[in-house]
Amino acid sequence: QLERLKVVSPRSHRPLSSTPSRAKANAPSRKPGNCALTWAGSFGMSRAQRPPLPQDLQALLGLAKRIHQQPRKDKGKLYSLHAPETECIAKGKAHKRYEFGCKVVLATTHQSNWIVAAHAVHGNPYDGATLKGALHQTPQLTDHRPQQAIVDQGFRGKSHHPENVEVVVAGTRKLTRFRKRLLQRRRAIEPVIGHAKQDHALKRNFLRGQQGDQMNAFLAGCGFNLRKWFRFFLTAPAKQTQTIA
Repeated sequence: QLERLKVVSPRSHRPLSSTPSRAKANAPSRKPGNCALTWAGSFGMSRAQRPPLPQDLQALLGLAKRIHQQPRKDKGKLYSLHAPETECIAKGKAHKRYEFGCKVVLATTHQSNWIVAAHAVHGNPYDGATLKGALHQTPQLTDHRPQQAIVDQGFRGKSHHPENVEVVVAGTRKLTRFRKRLLQRRRAIEPVIGHAKQDHALKRNFLRGQQGDQMNAFLAGCGFNLRKWFRFFLTAPAKQTQTIA
């Protein structure tokens, strides 16, 4: 009688079969996300029987347990392990339906588009509720209280409008010609937001916590204004020489 030989790999020390292994046709495929949730749950159960860990690791394990137990369609979900303040913001656009981070309110001057307020808001509030915070920051930075604010339709609702400030909302009927010109001028803030995102790190924040969000928004506004000053000092002498010539 001939015995069946078994060849053992020197690295893994496992017997190798003489017939090639075939994948099961009806075997269900496991997604990486399901595996991660399973590992997180098993790790949390195994850690319950061991000595306590340091506070930093306990906080991370608490966040991991929260991610493992939260439902799919729950409100106030945790989207980032190292930035728990991250929120899901619905954009309503076809190419980008959602963004993750926090809302930042920018206020600019009417004529020259200087940023006079940059306020980061947490909790994903209604857009109209963020107007008071932005207008409250403006006199602290410029020593001038705004008398009029031109906003889009996302800031509707007189209950959210501050007192002693005239708020002109886009889409309002029966407007005078002057207010219609103001609403047309309001569109100039859109490229300001685009430049602040692309050129001044407002799109991606590398500072930690809610205080880091506030600092990043404020520094982005400062960088935008400094670039405008730098451009003015470069182009002003050239314009003067052209007028003299």
